[in-house]
Amino acid sequence: MERPPLYPILVDLLSKDVLVVGGGQTALRKTRELLACGAKVRVIAPVFEADFSDLPVERIERAWKPGDERRARLAIAATSDPTIDREVFANCSQQRILCHVIDVPDLCDFRPSANTTGSPEP
Repeated sequence: MERPPLYPILVDLLSKDVLVVGGGQTALRKTRELLACGAKVRVIAPVFEADFSDLPVERIERAWKPGDERRARLAIAATSDPTIDREVFANCSQQRILCHVIDVPDLCDFRPSANTTGSPEP
């Protein structure tokens, strides 16, 4: 059976809590995109790219643990550890938090648009 098309939506993240799990280049890029949308971003990783220090985010320097996603409206898992990515997705799913695991379509509730700064239609 062919998968039906995805339903396109724009999400207002202004002042919303968003969790990014991972501190590498991909997490950095996603964090910048989220900040451009006005999100309040919390990033959890044992190690961070140096450019994270210039960003207005809450940095938690340790490995992700269950429960870290609790107050998030949306989460992005951008680690190099498939086990952690799956756990983040599973925990978010249980709590009905939208989650996107980088490069794993089966573990994504949404797919970010190439235009992350979209504005509502008139």
